[in-house]
Amino acid sequence: MKEKNKEPMKRNRKETMIMVLDNKRYMKGSKYMYRTLKHFQNTTALLVPKLPFSRLVREIAQQYHRDLRMTAASLECLQEAAEHYVVDLLSDAQRCAHHAKRQTVRPVDVQLVLELRNPNDPGK
Repeated sequence: MKEKNKEPMKRNRKETMIMVLDNKRYMKGSKYMYRTLKHFQNTTALLVPKLPFSRLVREIAQQYHRDLRMTAASLECLQEAAEHYVVDLLSDAQRCAHHAKRQTVRPVDVQLVLELRNPNDPGK
């Protein structure tokens, strides 16, 4: 009679890294994406370089008023608000793509998020 091995099965490293709570699995390739998203959410550094952003803001501001001066604090505040808006928009678009069982965010996902955020947009 053959004796059964009483030791529990050892999982290899890949299986344990992919597993999540409730025995659900990440979609292929999404684990790295979630790791980088978490990294950028935990950091406070700005994602867009300051100089190109300030040039863009000054160019837009000149359309409304000539010789407009801005302090560095106001430009930093504008940049933080703009980056926060874009990150939230893209993270919601990522959720839409994940719901559609895709890894790639398409323009349709971004349009859907914008439509859901502003249902009473007068531009339509």
